[in-house]
Amino acid sequence: MVLRFVHTCGDITIGWDGSFGEQPNYRIELAIDHDAPGDCAEDPREVPFDVGPKKQSFRAEHPRPTPLGLRIPPYEEEQGAVCLVDLFQDEPFKGMRCK
Repeated sequence: MVLRFVHTCGDITIGWDGSFGEQPNYRIELAIDHDAPGDCAEDPREVPFDVGPKKQSFRAEHPRPTPLGLRIPPYEEEQGAVCLVDLFQDEPFKGMRCK
């Protein structure tokens, strides 16, 4: 997966705590650490994040067709998080605003 950042500067760190959340909505919750958007000029960057090992680990514990979502928290709470419903879907991915 490729995450696109627009107003960032300095290093961007993407982390995951190793858990998949709880039923019925299993998901990976990412933690994003980067400098404040108010302190940075617009400088779009794409940062890869490998979800393959997470999907393999999840499938080892949860058989198909159990979905695995993903949540990316907002920098500012009022912006809302971005979610993907299922990392195993066949159709093109499109993130949506979520809680």
